[in-house]
Amino acid sequence: MRRLHGSIQKLGKDRWRLFATVHDRDGTARRVSKTVHGSRQDAERELARMQGTDTVANCTFSQALDDYLAHCESRVRDGSMAESTIDGYRQKIEHRMRPELGRMMCSDLTAGALNRFLDSLDKDKRGTHDVLRGALNWMFRNGYTADKLSMRMDGMKQSKPAVGPNDVYTADECAAILNYPMGDGLKTAVVLALSCGLRRGEICGLEWGDYDGESIEVKRAWGKDVPKTEASAAALTVPEWARGWLDERRGEDNEKMVPLKPDKVTYEWEKLFFRMRFKPFRKEPKEDAPTRFLPFKNLRHTNLTMVYESTGDIKLASKRGRHTTSAITERFYVRPSRSMDQKAADALDGVFGSDFTFS
Repeated sequence: MRRLHGSIQKLGKDRWRLFATVHDRDGTARRVSKTVHGSRQDAERELARMQGTDTVANCTFSQALDDYLAHCESRVRDGSMAESTIDGYRQKIEHRMRPELGRMMCSDLTAGALNRFLDSLDKDKRGTHDVLRGALNWMFRNGYTADKLSMRMDGMKQSKPAVGPNDVYTADECAAILNYPMGDGLKTAVVLALSCGLRRGEICGLEWGDYDGESIEVKRAWGKDVPKTEASAAALTVPEWARGWLDERRGEDNEKMVPLKPDKVTYEWEKLFFRMRFKPFRKEPKEDAPTRFLPFKNLRHTNLTMVYESTGDIKLASKRGRHTTSAITERFYVRPSRSMDQKAADALDGVFGSDFTFS
């Protein structure tokens, strides 16, 4: 289906200017505009009429979601979307959106129905909201809905940064963990996470052939023949302190470096800090735990924070974390740094002089 382009500009209270690309009978494209008085919904309906999408596709929301996923799969093939991204979309669509909204006709979708659906969610509300908004925007652009319903969905508050001041380990805490008794498989996973900032799935996907004695090449994630994203494929230099542990335990090239599944890594990690009780299941903190408990994924955050604090270069930390932009690293992977702020204050002392006095 041909993609149509249009936009809405607010001029004032209940006044809107519409811009749309339309095609003449000979196929010539031209840009037209129109001023509309009324609500935002009136403006969206008029824009749909101008674009020729006011008669929406006669299909259910479930069928429209199938077409949206097919569009996403085409983006995966051309490299503009990661396979792991569409896997997340499918999970939210199949387990949440399709069972509740799938039978509704696209023409019967309303903002009220969408908001009631979002209010009924008990978890992962923001993630489902974002996928639903993206799907609705695509459906509006491609003639499945005459109204831009995503504009009238209840907004979601921006989540706080994922890593706070107390969400990473200090150097002393890392040393306590590395010196604490644990199985070789788990300790290798901890060493790889703290030294290279690898994800749990990447660690469990590594083979000894990926390690050449100086660097590790990330080629795959657990259960896949490819890494999490295209940017995740990289060769990372291993710090010297970690090479000793890896060299002593090196196996055959086709052997797993960590002979554990990702869920087993998490379970063994939690056993360092808790006594696992069953029937009913509960966790009781250990008195002899190596240090305070943080989830295993926070070892990656710890690694990137240490790189950032040691170098003062967020781009270097982002490259080490193999993120597409440094904004992702800064917002979700490194903690607010007091030491970095102290460096800024020291720099200003160099401008005025630490012995500056007021006259």
